[in-house]
Amino acid sequence: MAEDQRYPLSAFCYDEQTACFMIPDRNTLEAFTYSDGRESESYLLEVLDKIGDKRDNAEELMRAARDWPSYYHMGIGRSNIFRLLDLPDGDILELGCGCGALTRYLGENFRSVDSVEGSHTRAQIARKRCSDLHNVKIYCGDLKQISFDKQYDMVTLIGVLEYAPLFYSKTDPYRACCELLQLAKSAVKPHGTLVIAIENSIGLKYWSGCPEDHTGIMFDGIQGYPVKQGPHTFSKIELQQLLQEAGLSDNVFFSCFPDYKFTSVMICHSPLNQELYLHNWISTPFSTPEHHRHYSFHEGLALRTLSRAGLLDQFANSFAILAGDPLSETIKNRSWVASKISTDRRTDFQCITTLNTYPGVHIKKRSLGRTMTSSQAYQHLVHDTPTPWIPGDLLIFDIYEALMHSDPAHQLEEALRPYHSRLLELFSLNEEDHEGYPLLKGAALDFIPRNVVKYNGVLTPIDLEWTTTEPVTADHVIFRCMRYDVIGTHSPYQKESVGNPTRFKLDMMKRFFPLYTSERDTLNLKKELSFQQTVKLQFDINSFYQAPRSRRSLIDHVHSLLRFFPKGRR
Repeated sequence: MAEDQRYPLSAFCYDEQTACFMIPDRNTLEAFTYSDGRESESYLLEVLDKIGDKRDNAEELMRAARDWPSYYHMGIGRSNIFRLLDLPDGDILELGCGCGALTRYLGENFRSVDSVEGSHTRAQIARKRCSDLHNVKIYCGDLKQISFDKQYDMVTLIGVLEYAPLFYSKTDPYRACCELLQLAKSAVKPHGTLVIAIENSIGLKYWSGCPEDHTGIMFDGIQGYPVKQGPHTFSKIELQQLLQEAGLSDNVFFSCFPDYKFTSVMICHSPLNQELYLHNWISTPFSTPEHHRHYSFHEGLALRTLSRAGLLDQFANSFAILAGDPLSETIKNRSWVASKISTDRRTDFQCITTLNTYPGVHIKKRSLGRTMTSSQAYQHLVHDTPTPWIPGDLLIFDIYEALMHSDPAHQLEEALRPYHSRLLELFSLNEEDHEGYPLLKGAALDFIPRNVVKYNGVLTPIDLEWTTTEPVTADHVIFRCMRYDVIGTHSPYQKESVGNPTRFKLDMMKRFFPLYTSERDTLNLKKELSFQQTVKLQFDINSFYQAPRSRRSLIDHVHSLLRFFPKGRR
């Protein structure tokens, strides 16, 4: 085949065995080497042959995950980037669909989806993931050998652009990415949208101790990828220049946290951002399921500093970008500046919270539950009615600062005394339980520092989603504060400041409740675990951090990494 030979998708041949459309020159597929490893991909095929529920965000599918690669393809939350962008319906072209995690969401929510994947095995996996979706077609072929007509309302490059240097100009990553962008642009209708998701080469998590996502090398992107043979990400300014050169100068950037893969928070870049306390929306610390990480500094406090300096967008961990030539006004004009999705909950309890600036600054919530699930003990309060936005830092930042002091226990007590008083003021029933602990209204359950804004010395509750049908005790609420906003959030930094976390927590509880015992602590833990079992996904992604690879999987992984390097450097 001539080097410049390109095939339109209409020339692809349907393959009965795989139900995919194959490029006419099938010999070219053998050269496509991107893979998670034979063992990992065989396991995905096996699961999809047996599983009943293949829907996006299916809990049954997620529970089949056994390691990071399988969780990446089957875990709940992969489609969050599209859920938060909330794009209009249309005809979609997905470039580099991988194993079909996003393809599944697109097929469930858009009119038609054409997905292109270079790997024969991964294309089969994507087809199995979407086997019951007749509006989805999977095309298997090398992008360098495909041509497109301007027929799509939306074209996606989700986690794909950074791999262009492996398949285009291997000596010039910038030029390779520009070529891929121009190819994607050739498929977009006038006023259509190119959707890009990519890591930020200078994202905050890379400064604070996370290895580079693709190479696993500390500070690799920050140092400009000294070894050039591999994936390549860019800063925001570099991406803007790249889009400009590719003829996509009309674009909107969004910051994604913790990243675009399992996005929980998306922030739309706006001149107003500096005044809206957007650091309140971002949870830390950032995790790295594939690699061990270090903790150079407190990411929560660093985010607040960047936010105040107007630099939050420059140091986002990942970007989502809507680009066009030009973009439609519907796509460009958005009234929200921050959007958050609760991905660690059971799907029935997931919701999206947005910070909107028109008309006026306000908060809106929207339930994503497929069914309205209730519990005898707990109620989930999600109202469509807009609520006022409250300015100020979350109280949790006072906790972060207190734990940095040489006497963290004293400083923390000083920070939490007003919180304890406010808890009783707002929620007290003026009664006590049989051990003498104050009884509170059920809505107090969610009154923990991450849901309390401090402004001009006033503590105001926000986002109290959960309530109980029975009264709660004051010590249980303070227990939750300690478990999540003191020990939990601060755990990577606590060795020097708090020492033994169990003893520290008990000591702090006794400062507010002098008769508090380890038995009472065990009772509070039992109550809390009951609540979490009702609400949360019963799946621990942290178990993957230490999980050893099998020998075959390890060999596959090493081989997949070696493809980034020329033989002379191996």
